[in-house]
Amino acid sequence: MLLLKIRGSSTLSKITSTCLKTYAASLSPKLALPTNRASFFNLLSRHFSQAAIISNPDALGSSSSSLNPKSTAEKTSESPSKTRRSDKKSSASSIAAKKRTAERLEKKRKELIAARVLKRSIVLKKAKDRKQALKDKLFAKLNSTKKIVKAPSIRSVSPFNAYVGEQISEYTKIPDNNLMTSRASILSNICNQWASIDPQARKKYEDIAAQKTLEKIEVAKAWWKKVDPKLITLENQRRNILNKKNKDNASYRKLRKIANPFAPKLPPGTFGFFVKHCNSVSSEKISIKQIAEVWKNMPDSEKHIFYETRNKARQEYESQKLLFSQSL
Repeated sequence: MLLLKIRGSSTLSKITSTCLKTYAASLSPKLALPTNRASFFNLLSRHFSQAAIISNPDALGSSSSSLNPKSTAEKTSESPSKTRRSDKKSSASSIAAKKRTAERLEKKRKELIAARVLKRSIVLKKAKDRKQALKDKLFAKLNSTKKIVKAPSIRSVSPFNAYVGEQISEYTKIPDNNLMTSRASILSNICNQWASIDPQARKKYEDIAAQKTLEKIEVAKAWWKKVDPKLITLENQRRNILNKKNKDNASYRKLRKIANPFAPKLPPGTFGFFVKHCNSVSSEKISIKQIAEVWKNMPDSEKHIFYETRNKARQEYESQKLLFSQSL
């Protein structure tokens, strides 16, 4: 009956006849014909597999893989897992490498920052030490009795001083003359000689004194043009400190502030001009207290003259000051 159902297909008929011949030629007595369609096709597939293996032994691996789809699926399923594991390992190693690189860069950055901070601290410490050294040096100078600057004198030379200088230079030309031991006697002789000189001979020393005075003034002008004003300020501060320290010392001679003698002088105030006026018109000496009392009781109309005098003097002072600053 099975044969009748598949008789319509020539290919199946050939396959069926081949299978029947195979079973008939089989030596195994246990083989039997299939009783249904499913068992028949199972038997038929096994027959084809065996025939293919016999005819083509090289296809055993491929046929076995086709016959055993489970093993093939396992192999195909294993390869992606291995790939994923390798990908995970490579990604982990790359992440670790990046992390190590970042750590090295961070360490280097911190080292550079530390080096810069150290260098900066050293520079600041040196600058601070230099500043402190300058402060200490300045403090020592301001509290010293030694002058920071010594301004040249512009005091005029007298004819007597010119004569003494000439005679001293003559004494130094004498060989084996001990000037230091006989200084007192030499000065005494010079004074006696000066007293006996007639006025006509003194005219010579007056001219010498005037010439030396001019030379001193020129030297002083050149010195005041070159001197640093800051040194003048420091010298005045030193003198002020010494005056404060020795204010209770009766034998101490108060030091005066030094100033450029060639600079324009600041004119006095209104009351100062009034004091000058009172001293010029009065033959007797008037005390400042009396002048102040007169000034207090004076009407504003009379004071106006001295205010105008003060304003004119101040304008003249400003113009002279400007010219003086331009000449430096």
